Amino acid sequence: MRIRSSERDYYDIGSSWDHDPEPLYERARHRTELICQQGRWRVVEGADRAAEEVLGRLDDALDVLARTVPYELLLVGFAGCGHGAIVEDGVVLWCTERFDAARERLSPWARERLASVDPAPVAAAARMLDGPEAHRLLDCPILAIHLHNRRRCDLERDPLLEPLGFATVVDPYQAWQRLDAFLGNELARQRDPPSAIDDTLRRDLHGFDERSFRRDPGGPSRKR
Repeated sequence: MRIRSSERDYYDIGSSWDHDPEPLYERARHRTELICQQGRWRVVEGADRAAEEVLGRLDDALDVLARTVPYELLLVGFAGCGHGAIVEDGVVLWCTERFDAARERLSPWARERLASVDPAPVAAAARMLDGPEAHRLLDCPILAIHLHNRRRCDLERDPLLEPLGFATVVDPYQAWQRLDAFLGNELARQRDPPSAIDDTLRRDLHGFDERSFRRDPGGPSRKR
């Protein structure tokens, strides 16, 4: 599937950008700011019911996470897989086996501040984004939740992942393959569901006679 966008991301090198056949996917970044009021996430400006529904489904888990790890957090849903990170001193620290090595890039005071932080709760919380549900609601293959604190977050559709260092989590070619498969198998089918083939056409295609298909609950079925 060909992706069209005014901005290139790191995984675009894995695709034949201009020569892939239809259909097209228009990648357009869109950020929605939300605040939690009286136990419900609400859009600050405008209307975005899909964003509110996604945050509403994650509300309790996000509240616990913000209490457990009181830092700016980033949760990314990438083609049906969730990934988590801690943001400190402008550096995105992905909660993978490379977390300790990434922490060494911080300034001394930031490194000391994060010395006792356990990345496991963030990685576990990110798995809430596993599966296609949130992507289908938002109609995008990539989403990012920037959790500033328990009451404020931004939800971004189709964010640029290169500035976030996401290539250390998923390499460009694997990322493109996963996106291509996810767009074709999940979002494309949601936008344009396959139509059922009626019995007459199926009979003509396969050479079955009219008694090969069940016509009603009590009618004849295909003979074997």
